[in-house]
Amino acid sequence: MTEKKHLYTMYCQVASSLYSYAQSEELRAKKQVVWSITTYYYSIVYAARFLCYLSFRKYPTGHPELRKLFLGENLTNKWSWSLSGNQNESYDYDLFKNSLANYSITEDVILKIGKYLKSLSELRNDGNYEGFIIANQVNHNYLQPLMERALQIHTYYSELIELVLSAFLGYCNNQGAEFIGFINDTNSNKQWAFKDLFEQLQAQKFSKRNINKIKGFVSKFVYKKSASPLVVPESFFNEISFDNFIQKQEKMREFEQHLNALKNIEEHP
Repeated sequence: MTEKKHLYTMYCQVASSLYSYAQSEELRAKKQVVWSITTYYYSIVYAARFLCYLSFRKYPTGHPELRKLFLGENLTNKWSWSLSGNQNESYDYDLFKNSLANYSITEDVILKIGKYLKSLSELRNDGNYEGFIIANQVNHNYLQPLMERALQIHTYYSELIELVLSAFLGYCNNQGAEFIGFINDTNSNKQWAFKDLFEQLQAQKFSKRNINKIKGFVSKFVYKKSASPLVVPESFFNEISFDNFIQKQEKMREFEQHLNALKNIEEHP
């Protein structure tokens, strides 16, 4: 598998984390607490998947397995995603810890992420799986103060995304100038990386405040810390295009198949 495909896979995890955080902030501003918690949880999940993929070039697909790894456990025979396809894989925690140490991520940080994954998963389950919670988010004597407290849980992300973006930049630095150019979107045609994310947020009418927050993270921890990036030739992107990236095709076509199945139910009940 080419390193460019690993690059793009990692970028998509990082971008998904940033997107989920922005969505969480949109919902939090409207005091839509339950789904704000859910999208915040996913911002941490995608960040964790990135760190796992950075270390192993794979990640466990199950959320319980992912958090167990971040809580210091070895994983054996767990269903995983990689460019080689979905299969059962094992993960050694010490290898994970030592790999992330190369990016100045300490064991304390890893375990802290694991604790957040565990607690947020439980809080997410309490919220969006429980009708008693969803149906009583506003003006309930017991629940209303808890909803107000839940609006204040988003503070860790700024710390986490600094580590994630710094590690991603470190990986790109190790790979060379074209990879630095990729994450800085210096190619002359279509934007593939963070500038594409910004355009998506704008197209989906996210608030200017939250778009600027995401731009601020990327500017501070990627753009301002990058060496002067060269212009990336268009040929760099051939391997990660839809036509040439089979795993990318598979995921998008799975989405299409599920959408078609739902449409078929609506048209032929």
